Amino acid sequence: MPNVGGPAQAKRALLVTISKLLYASPTWALISIKTAKNRKSMARVQRATALRTIGAYHTVSAEASFVLACMLPADLLSYKQARLKSRLEEAVDPTTTIAKIKSEERNISINSWQSTWDRSQDGRWTHRFFLNNARWLAKPTISLSFHVIQALSGHGCFRSYLSRMKRAEDSYCGYFMDPDDTAEHTLFLP
Repeated sequence: MPNVGGPAQAKRALLVTISKLLYASPTWALISIKTAKNRKSMARVQRATALRTIGAYHTVSAEASFVLACMLPADLLSYKQARLKSRLEEAVDPTTTIAKIKSEERNISINSWQSTWDRSQDGRWTHRFFLNNARWLAKPTISLSFHVIQALSGHGCFRSYLSRMKRAEDSYCGYFMDPDDTAEHTLFLP
């Protein structure tokens, strides 16, 4: 799928990967997500899906790509599924509905994701725009173009990024004679 002129973000949603990744997760999640190696492996697979969904460069961090794609990290999703199964099996109160339990578990997962996102050292430029994941997830569906994703991720047509990737000789901005053409410089010109 081409990034420019290709399908819109809504059509890029590759949910097959996530469903395969989470297959039978209530059974294995509580044990497997305890190790950093397993969480990292899950994030690597999900990151590829998130990058294709949003049409971003492969250098965008997993954390930032999950936020931009509105995807809860797979380790949190698997843990949510395990907690949900456990709560449904132990449901004692007949007034508690399945929808209410699912909603509570989703809120717990989103709060956990938020604390992970706030502590992460990756995706700090994107974090400046998306301080509250719950608010971003609750937004009306909007399609983010390839160019908007570049601005929100800081990875793209900026000379400082191109210089880091060995695609430009220097990071000098040719328009405003600034020594560093970053996403911040381009978006928030003085």
